[in-house]
Amino acid sequence: MTAHYSGQGQVAHPEMSLRTMFEDFSKILSNQNKDRSQQIENWRQSQIKIIDEHAKEQLRLLNREFNDQVQEINGIYNQYLTAIKSYKAKNNHNEINQLLQQCRGLKFELLQLAPSSSNTYFANFVTQKQLDEKRRQDNQMNTSDFDSSGINGNNANSSASASSSMQ
Repeated sequence: MTAHYSGQGQVAHPEMSLRTMFEDFSKILSNQNKDRSQQIENWRQSQIKIIDEHAKEQLRLLNREFNDQVQEINGIYNQYLTAIKSYKAKNNHNEINQLLQQCRGLKFELLQLAPSSSNTYFANFVTQKQLDEKRRQDNQMNTSDFDSSGINGNNANSSASASSSMQ
């Protein structure tokens, strides 16, 4: 929204009229600033919420994997302990040493962090002129995509006239 002055100027007091006009411009811009600031704050809060929810889910997955790994370690430990007790009862030191050597080779690993394919949306300010130009370009791209697909059955000349009528 652009600041436009709609008040009536007084020719008898042009300085006062000019000052009032520019004070009104400042008020309009101040209100726009408050509105845009609130938009940024709303965006910030929504992004924080999305990140927080994602982080909580990832922590839940990590903790579940950790608990599963601890249970697996405990289960393997119990199997090895049973085997060692059996070998010890038979006084089979060679088998005990081999079993301990096998244990040294065991590896347990938790989940790894991996890059995410999701993109973060960032709000950026643009001038009205930039926004109008972007819309015009998008309109032209959409129109040419539609026309080049052959859906409307018209030739290339109708594409140019359709594009210019949409501007």
